Amino acid sequence: KYIRDEGRETWQTVSGPVTDTQWTDFNVGSGAMPPYRVRAVNAAGIGGPWSATYNRITAQQQGQLAAPRLTAKTTTHDTVRLTWTEPSNQQGAITGYELEYLSGDTWTDLADNLKATEREYEDTGLAAGAERRYRVRAVSGDGPGRWSNVAVTYTPPGPPARFGAEPNGPSHILLTWDPGSSAVTRFELEMSSTGRDGGFSRVTSTSGTASSYNHSVGAINPEVRYYRIRACNNAGCGDWSWPESATTAPRGAPAAPGLTVRSSNPTEIKLSWSARADAVGYQLQHSPTRPNSAAGRRSTTGCGPGAWKTEQICTARGRPSAA
Repeated sequence: KYIRDEGRETWQTVSGPVTDTQWTDFNVGSGAMPPYRVRAVNAAGIGGPWSATYNRITAQQQGQLAAPRLTAKTTTHDTVRLTWTEPSNQQGAITGYELEYLSGDTWTDLADNLKATEREYEDTGLAAGAERRYRVRAVSGDGPGRWSNVAVTYTPPGPPARFGAEPNGPSHILLTWDPGSSAVTRFELEMSSTGRDGGFSRVTSTSGTASSYNHSVGAINPEVRYYRIRACNNAGCGDWSWPESATTAPRGAPAAPGLTVRSSNPTEIKLSWSARADAVGYQLQHSPTRPNSAAGRRSTTGCGPGAWKTEQICTARGRPSAA
């Protein structure tokens, strides 16, 4: 009478034929080690007996340290605090820890001389909005142990670029900015009616992909407002931007036209805008440095409403030229 062993192991060929006497398995999950065995094969393709099974238990008995558990937490705008646990098996005395971070596609030493009693580390001086990935392993007299899990965290983002404020009619101020990094989850906007140095209150919180907000001021007469913005992600919020100011337009002033820009040839840029029924003319400004910069602005007047104005276009020198 024979009894079938339903719990017996099943085996799969992971590589072959191998002509060397070593091989590395790059597809093992963190903390796992499946059993392995090997046998020799002759020129006729006949295999001999299998070796003894080598598995995780055998590796631990030989002194290999298990993987620590790593945690990363952002504590300030440029600092990440790392903490980890001791390996679960202590067959070999721990002599220290090795800590690495991912730089591009390469793991790079962050600290390789940490003492056996140290189980925390601060990574400082990080850039705003940086993503950091870390791993750690214990070291003993028998060599390094297994790498920990990869811990991922971010530093808070810096202020968005090209933040500006412009009047948009008698009761609105249009705020615009460059949303920048995809790691941003939201933007926070605040306003002050007393100056750049204080009295700011919350205006709104927008999505991380927003690039403008039209703020309803509700002023009766032209009034100045000061605005600041900051970006936030899962690690927190970054620093506030420098406050930008704008004054609401006088009551009865036309609302802002919708502007369209296109390039017709290598030396010309043509602009068109929507006509305003309450306008008798338009003023056009050009900044040769960057959007929202006051430096180098020039203006032209007398542009009629509506169609493309080939008789007045902005050239590379920033002044109108006749077609």
